[in-house]
Amino acid sequence: MHRLTVALLTIIALVPLSAPVVAAGPPDLPCTYHGTVRIREGSVPEDSIVRASIRGVPLDGVTVQQDPERGAVYVLSVRADDPQAPGLQGGRTGDIVTFRLEMPGQDDVPLLQTAVWGRGEVARVDLSSYVTAVLPLILRRGANP
Repeated sequence: MHRLTVALLTIIALVPLSAPVVAAGPPDLPCTYHGTVRIREGSVPEDSIVRASIRGVPLDGVTVQQDPERGAVYVLSVRADDPQAPGLQGGRTGDIVTFRLEMPGQDDVPLLQTAVWGRGEVARVDLSSYVTAVLPLILRRGANP
C-alpha cells in the first residue's frame, strides 16, 4: 500500500511539469488613428483601404468611408505586438507607423504622414499623398525689380 501511495504521489507531482505552460493573458490595447484621406488625383475611390505598417511589415487596414462634409475618412486600430509570437504582429510603444492607400485596380499610394504607436492611445492623423505648402508673399513698397 505504501508503494502505491508513493507511486501515485510521484505521478501527481510530475503531471504539471509535463503539461505546456501557456501564459495567455488578454491582448494588449491597440493604438487607434483617425482622420481624413486625400490624394493628389482627386477623390479617394470607393473600397480603398488605409493600411498601417511598422518596420516595413504590413499590419492592420480599414476601408475608407465617405463623409458628406469631410470627404474620405478612416478609423484604424493597430493591434499591439505579441512578444511571445514569432515575427511582428503589431505595435510596441514608440514604434513609427507608416500608412499607405490601397486602391482597387491601382498601385498602392504611399501616404506622407507617420505616427508613433502608443498603448491604448487615440490620435488624429490626417493622411495625404502630397505636400501642401503655403509660401508667404512679401511685397516691398518702392522696390524696383
